[in-house]
Amino acid sequence: MYIDDCVKGIGMIVESEILEPINLGSSEAVSINQLVDIVEDIAGIKLKRHYDLSAPKGVNGRTATTL
Repeated sequence: MYIDDCVKGIGMIVESEILEPINLGSSEAVSINQLVDIVEDIAGIKLKRHYDLSAPKGVNGRTATTL
């Protein structure tokens, strides 16, 4: 999601009559590794990644529901 779209969406939610929590985002699933890849490309850098394989595992994935 582009920041302009996010800001516009937040404004629309604030000005609406929606009272319950909702997700504002894409239904496209993006892994943390994919997100780091995107940031690296934008910043023109390469980060060294460290994985703690002994850390507790959460759910395999979560995606936002769209309206």
